[in-house]
Amino acid sequence: MKVDRRRPLSDLDTEFQTLGCRSATPENCRNNRTERKCAFVREDNMCHLVPRSWKRLFEELSRKKATVDNADKDAPLEKTDGV
Repeated sequence: MKVDRRRPLSDLDTEFQTLGCRSATPENCRNNRTERKCAFVREDNMCHLVPRSWKRLFEELSRKKATVDNADKDAPLEKTDGV
């Protein structure tokens, strides 16, 4: 099982939960398959027992997302000639 813990944040990711697993080694996670808490067994694919390293990674990914969002906001709008 391969998990991309550095994938871009979703709107559902917070400091306390993630959409999907963000563990570096999910097969060794002590919470793997914990009922109602683990993304692998929840129907909504939300992890409610995030790894200890998640807070730092969440902050890093949040800064990266803010940089991208600001760059998109500052980009000039493309002109269209109705074609």
